[in-house]
Amino acid sequence: MDNWEKQLINWLNQAENNFNNFCEEVTQELEKTAHNTELFIDNLTQEIDNKIPQEIDDFLLQVDYFLEECAVFLADEILPHILEDFPPNPPSEEDSDFDSNIVWFDEEKITPDAQFHPACIGCKNYHGRRYNGNFLVCGIHPYGWNDENCPDWQDQESHSN
Repeated sequence: MDNWEKQLINWLNQAENNFNNFCEEVTQELEKTAHNTELFIDNLTQEIDNKIPQEIDDFLLQVDYFLEECAVFLADEILPHILEDFPPNPPSEEDSDFDSNIVWFDEEKITPDAQFHPACIGCKNYHGRRYNGNFLVCGIHPYGWNDENCPDWQDQESHSN
């Protein structure tokens, strides 16, 4: 065997060893990177678990405080001005400024049918009366239900006892 053949075989063996060493180093680095990434994600998840719920709780407390302030403002500042426009009780005929055209309560109950609030036919919750010109369908859905299948419908017959 010539010298050049031995050198070629040595060179190929050395290239194979270098390639195997390179692959082993890359594998070790990938495993180390994967481990470090897993630790980073675990730490990040733990930090989120520790901080976000407290921040959400703080935010909800701020929203609660804001809504409470709004309710107090509405009750103290706005509602009295709205109520000024309405008499405390319906006026009687003896009152000098009684308007005989105002109907505070319409005694006639309007019965639902296929054209007018069909979802309310036979429902225990149906009210069907007018108050000062405003029609009240029921206490659950004051303006009625949009289709014929109200989720709160209750049979009048089974609750009449």
